[in-house]
Amino acid sequence: MKKLIKIIAVMLMVFSINGCFSITHNQHGYPEKVKFSKDGGERIISGEVGLYYFSIENNNGGSDFIYMHDSEVDEFSLQYEWLTVIHNRKTHQFKLIAEPNTTKKKRKLIIGSQYYDTFLDIFVTQSK
Repeated sequence: MKKLIKIIAVMLMVFSINGCFSITHNQHGYPEKVKFSKDGGERIISGEVGLYYFSIENNNGGSDFIYMHDSEVDEFSLQYEWLTVIHNRKTHQFKLIAEPNTTKKKRKLIIGSQYYDTFLDIFVTQSK
């Protein structure tokens, strides 16, 4: 009987800890995909929340990251490879600027961020 109680206690602790640290995926109104033509250009997307950081990553493990915790700065930007991203926390908007694609290959980058315990990813592609 004591062994059964110990097993149940351990199982409850595991479920309790797992529940506290569960992280989910939520786009918070931001689109999951943004597509650019080979000519590049600008797109403005918006969501429901302002973010304090974001990263831009490629499929090969390369990335760049910006974190802006200063409450007096509403807009911050990051440029990585062929994509420039400007985020305004006050308006909850991202301005995406893609350079023209001269590689003759489809390009893909991922904008990632976190809002409290939820992650969001925006997959940005550009045709060849």
